[in-house]
Amino acid sequence: MVKKVILGGTFHKLHKGHKKMLDTAFDLGDVSIGLVSDDFLAKWKPELDAPYEERKKELGSYLSKYERWEIVEISDPYSEALKGDYDILVVSWDTKMRGEEINDMRRDNGEKALEIVVVPPVMAEDFIPISSTRIREGKIDEEGKRLSPVRLHVGTENSTIVEQVKKVFSVFLNIEVTSRSPEGLKAQPFGEETVKQAEVRADCPNGYDYGVGVERGIFFDHDNYFLIDYAVIEDSTSYQTMGHGPGLMVPTSWIKRLQNGETLSGLIDENYFKSEKGDVFSDDRSRLYQFIEQALITAMIARINIPQYLLD
Repeated sequence: MVKKVILGGTFHKLHKGHKKMLDTAFDLGDVSIGLVSDDFLAKWKPELDAPYEERKKELGSYLSKYERWEIVEISDPYSEALKGDYDILVVSWDTKMRGEEINDMRRDNGEKALEIVVVPPVMAEDFIPISSTRIREGKIDEEGKRLSPVRLHVGTENSTIVEQVKKVFSVFLNIEVTSRSPEGLKAQPFGEETVKQAEVRADCPNGYDYGVGVERGIFFDHDNYFLIDYAVIEDSTSYQTMGHGPGLMVPTSWIKRLQNGETLSGLIDENYFKSEKGDVFSDDRSRLYQFIEQALITAMIARINIPQYLLD
């Protein structure tokens, strides 16, 4: 028996993400597409200037390769899925909660719950999901190609960290960078404070594609203290990835001095870069800077390889 499938949306600027949802639906059965009416669109997304008939025509053109489908005009996100005799509801990664709400409402009405199929996003060139909003803003096209530089905000005014961020991101993307330190952070974080402060620094402001936070903290493990760099990358959807560099063991005698207000960079200068004994950093900071770079790379690789969007 062929199952009845429903999905809905504005389908404005039909893009690869929309097409993936539609193709998924047709793999499951006969398809009804709820297309948002002009009145609903004006209330829901007044910034859009996309008449119903125009969107319907574009949608119909893509659907012409399929059989047994219909387009239904909808005036809210729920009614059609509630009243219709459907078996499967196809939703996007960012509307799956609405699908669960629809099932709760169907149960309350004595109707069977629908099987919910969540379609993962299609990623654009900048590793952020393709969306109509981003296309409308001129950041990407319908295929996910980046049309403007990626805007990066780094949560520090430390020029060394900013340069490392530029170095790592420039491998993957065409970027423009601004930086500013948030207020209220501890000068020297310890343990989990390090991760939390990196997250605060990574806040992605409105109008930016990414926020990047790097924090250097002191961790205690197996009776020793270690300096570890943490990097957090947050995109405009609020999705975060994290990475850290290798640990550098530091003397126990540093801890009280740090707690009394001395700086980690000052202690490193004193104990490594101005030592007559020579050291692993070869009289410059290049090796230590690599720890920051490695933290950023691991955070970026986590984003590129297995985005959490695809795992939820």
